[in-house]
Amino acid sequence: MSNSQKLILDKLTSILSETDNAKSTELLKLVAEAGRTFIGGAGRSLLVSRFFAMRLVHAGYNVCMIGE
Repeated sequence: MSNSQKLILDKLTSILSETDNAKSTELLKLVAEAGRTFIGGAGRSLLVSRFFAMRLVHAGYNVCMIGE
């Protein structure tokens, strides 16, 4: 494993260790109850939000991307 790969894995591990798992459950509940979810972003956040929206669509949720 290269130094760059180790740095990335260490950073992801650090972030996930501090993330409250209850928040993901809360987010899924909000999306499931919404009926339709609007997602948007700009710059790199737009790219990440597109990926998130695509995954929700694949899971059967009604999703609209804003800003196209």
